[in-house]
Amino acid sequence: MITPTIRKASMEDFNSIIELSLLFAEFHHNYDKKFKLNWFVSDSNKKWVSSYLQDQEKCLLIALNEENKIIGYLMGSLLAKDDIEHLELACASKVEELFITEPYRSSGLGTNLINSFFDWSREKGAESVYLEVLKQNTRGINFYEKNGFVEYSSLMEAKLSQKQETLAPKIEAQPSN
Repeated sequence: MITPTIRKASMEDFNSIIELSLLFAEFHHNYDKKFKLNWFVSDSNKKWVSSYLQDQEKCLLIALNEENKIIGYLMGSLLAKDDIEHLELACASKVEELFITEPYRSSGLGTNLINSFFDWSREKGAESVYLEVLKQNTRGINFYEKNGFVEYSSLMEAKLSQKQETLAPKIEAQPSN
């Protein structure tokens, strides 16, 4: 078990985080080919990551090794009120991305990042933390379960290009007046 430094990221960390986000995408592309690798080097991703450095309702934590090199990160945010208004929660947060470089996986670093995010979430008034994990990522699922997460719902997909035509009646456009 290593003793990493966990801290909130700053603009000085930006380029290193962008590099790691591409590794995050490559890792997840192994599970889901829909991950657009080129998006992670785009201006859109840079703007998205930058928002986590500036918005008080977002959190970007980094883990540093003994040489002060970033070896992992966690991006999370508070959920918008309209995302949880149907639940009996005043406030909740969500882990958007968690990534640890290969040599540091299974070292306790991910747990340290999760616990730091739990602390941030509590400070912001969150009662629960949510995340999505690909079903094929069994290692990730086991990690999250060991850190207190339980399956809450399932996100399902129907590929319309492959789905057979249904027997449902056709929806016709209503004439405009």
